[in-house]
Amino acid sequence: MKVQVLEKILKAQAILNLLEFEFDTNNLYVENYANGREQGYHLRLWRKDKALTFSEYRNTDQWVVYIGKPADFNNGTPNEKVYAEKKFFGCYDYNELINFIQDYFEKE
Repeated sequence: MKVQVLEKILKAQAILNLLEFEFDTNNLYVENYANGREQGYHLRLWRKDKALTFSEYRNTDQWVVYIGKPADFNNGTPNEKVYAEKKFFGCYDYNELINFIQDYFEKE
């Protein structure tokens, strides 16, 4: 059997592996996010009522981040309001992306 692994999920996995948080991550839920060519991860922190999905954007190599509350997402897919407010990062701006994700969950 052959299993195809998309390069995009490997890049997202590398970002996920580099995230470091100051809080107890036992309350941080991580799920795979797949929406066509967007392959990444959905993170939820219930105690702060925060959620975030990140992946490479479907039309470019840029990173896209969708942020909101857990109720704003369905299996990691953002609702229309969150989708309209998406944030982009350059395809090689790994540190900026990592810092944004960490800061989003760290701040109150």
